[in-house]
Amino acid sequence: MTITGAPVLMYHEVTSPARVDALARKIQRGYICTDVEFEGQMRFLKEHDFQSISLARLVDSINNGEALPSRSIVITFDDGFEGNFTHALPILRKYGLAATFFVVSNKMGDPSMMTWQQLGALMESGCEVHSHTANHPLLSTLGSAETRGELAESRQAIEQRLATRCECLSLPNGDSNAYLNEHARACGYKAVCGSRFGFNDQPDTDVFRLDRIAIKAGISLGQFRDIVCRKPALVRRMHARAALQSTVSAVLGKRRYDRLYNAIHRVDEQDRRRLP
Repeated sequence: MTITGAPVLMYHEVTSPARVDALARKIQRGYICTDVEFEGQMRFLKEHDFQSISLARLVDSINNGEALPSRSIVITFDDGFEGNFTHALPILRKYGLAATFFVVSNKMGDPSMMTWQQLGALMESGCEVHSHTANHPLLSTLGSAETRGELAESRQAIEQRLATRCECLSLPNGDSNAYLNEHARACGYKAVCGSRFGFNDQPDTDVFRLDRIAIKAGISLGQFRDIVCRKPALVRRMHARAALQSTVSAVLGKRRYDRLYNAIHRVDEQDRRRLP
């Protein structure tokens, strides 16, 4: 059996259990997987013949109507945390898997974030590096010129620093605005990943609104198996949960929703422009 499209897994940070508390104010704790959890998940993919493909290949397959093997999967990371290099990369290498890393270009080299040299090493290992904007703003709070600036600045920095093509974008907090697609195309992006739940295997899949599946801390290996194997009951529950979250966000407004969310989880400001 073959299908067009593939699930895109969304990770953020992978670290040792001893480091979780130290990172918890930089990112919501639920997005920090331990190295033990991550290795178990990657081992499962390898042992069950899943093939990690690049996001670029997924985009090409959608645009060209190309059928992919039914166990194709895309592994992505947002933000650019240091554990992506020190913990996740060795595990990916161990199981012969590759990933796509979306980085906040102006945060590279900051405490707990990867350096440009580490990003280069990721690419040498067969991974991709693409944009998560320049500063990680809530895009819905930006005007047209600011939106274009975030996209253009990040793409330029990545291409110049790493001598690579940066053609994919991941939206911070899954947030967007009315100018996003126009400016993404104008800046040279060929695909955009959000954080809406889904598998990207519909005939009308929009490469400028690719769905992903957030893999959070604490899920069991059985739950991970049910996600990647698309167990119907679990998929229905996850769709319902995502729909509820989207409704609450729409009612509160994205800015208020994110401030409340970060306050509940005690997460510091994520927009680098607003940091001291």
